This record gives sequence, structure tokens and C-alpha cells, in this order.
Amino acid sequence: MKLEKAYSEDLKKTITAEDADYNFSLGKISSKYTFTCPDDNCNAAVTCANLDKKKSQRKVPPYYRVVGEHDINCLINQSIIEKNKQKVEQSDIYSEHDVYISDVVRIDLRQVDNKQTKTDNSGNLEENIIKSGHKTNLNKSNNRMIQPTKTVSSLVSLFLNKEKKAVQIPKIGALPIEEFFIEINGQDISDFDDEYRIYFGLAWFNKIDGKGFAVKFDNKLKYGELEVRPSFFISLSTIESSAYAKFSLRKMNDLCDKKPKQVFILSETSPNVKDNKYINFWLDGLQYMDYRFK
Repeated sequence: MKLEKAYSEDLKKTITAEDADYNFSLGKISSKYTFTCPDDNCNAAVTCANLDKKKSQRKVPPYYRVVGEHDINCLINQSIIEKNKQKVEQSDIYSEHDVYISDVVRIDLRQVDNKQTKTDNSGNLEENIIKSGHKTNLNKSNNRMIQPTKTVSSLVSLFLNKEKKAVQIPKIGALPIEEFFIEINGQDISDFDDEYRIYFGLAWFNKIDGKGFAVKFDNKLKYGELEVRPSFFISLSTIESSAYAKFSLRKMNDLCDKKPKQVFILSETSPNVKDNKYINFWLDGLQYMDYRFK
């Protein structure tokens, strides 16, 4: 979820991403992680993506990305929800500026209902057969060209099978699939790009009674002197509102068997730092993740 403005904890006021960029260059803002939702009723964490990158290294200017849970009384979040309801393709991350590229697949993040969901024998989500609602591009001859799309689960299968594919990254271009996947293995997160990537590694599922499930990876990540095992949270409301059988409450409970799984999570930005103690990923929805048994 993106915001036009965010509250700067360093400056103690609400500013645009352009203002954040300027003040960061002056040393008045300490980190891209020191922002929160600007609503008075909310304290959701916000990352200013690309703020820590040199201008010559940026593919996209700095922008705000919400990486935390909004308060139930947050008026800004309520407004965003209402706007999203008016969109035909709520989960289409591509725009008209993302031109058609032959032999390249796009990421399909559309939520599906029970009638559209299909699984293979291993329980992994397959592609939707009907693509009628997805955006298309027209070439100069006005011939319709449909960009192939793949769910996160299907991209994981392609990666594990070592297939030579390329993935189209919104606003960026095409990237070989082996570079699109990043194994969690002790890297400093400041070296990661604020672009869509799938992070993966062995992880454990742990139940948090009345709230949901915490997923913690086995290997660590770094941020300066901080070195911890990253994690992310799956709320009960996210599970209950999902039609994916693979993420039913019963199956999620079964995953909490103290045995590690291979977990994959798609993130638009690099993981975020919280309270200078934790490194967390933000899960936008169950269509953004997958798991496989060892």
C-alpha cells in the first residue's frame, strides 16, 4: 500500500517522499524506516523505498510503502480501501507504462475465489485458466498481445525446476528468474533493491493464539550491527478472508509441527527494520507467499 505523505519520526511532521529525499541528503532523516502512517489514529510502519540509494543507482524515485498493520480507526486506510473497491483489477501491479515484452512472464497477484482455485496433486496452486479480466497491451498494428502471467506458486515451481524464464518487474523491466529469487543467507538488507523480489529459505511456522501465525526464517539477515533471523506475520483475518485451500486454518495449524518448511515471500521492497531489534517482511496477502515441504 502506497501513501503520498508519511509522518517523519526524525522531523516530527508529515512530509512527501520528495521532502524526505531532500532532508535525507542533509542528514536530517536517519533512515528509510523512520516513518509511520500520517493519520492521527494510526502508527503503521512505513518505508520510504529507495531513499538510501544514490540517485545514480535509482530506477524509481523514493516513494512511501506501508509495511505494517493500520489501526482499525485509521481514516487514511479506510479511504484507500474504498478507492480499491472501485478498481477492476485490485491486484494488478502493472500499469500502462509496463510495455509488452516477448517471452517474459508477469506476476499474477489477483485473488481467486473457490470456483477459480485449482491445485495440482502436490497441493500447489496452478494458473487460472481464464485470463479475461487481465490487462493487455496493443501493438502498433492493434493486434492484441497477452502477456503470460504466473502466480507466486507457479514462479516457485519454475525456479525450483531451474527453468530459464524471465520475470517482468513493474516499472523496471525483465529480470532472469534466478535473480528474481533471493535466498536469505546472512546478507545486509541495505544491499537489497527496493523492487519486487521473492525471498526464501527454511522457516518455522508458530501459532500465536487468537492472532495468527508467525513465520521465522532459519538464517539471519543484517542491518548494520543488527543481525537477526527475519520473520513475518500471517493474521487470522487474512486466513479467514482467503479462498486458498493451501492456507486454510486447519492446514496452517498443521504447519506448526516444529519441522522447517521452505518458505517463499514476495515483497515489493527489501525487508524493514523495527525498533532497531527486528527485521521483518510485510505480507500483503496469501497470494504473495508459498511454502514447500523439505
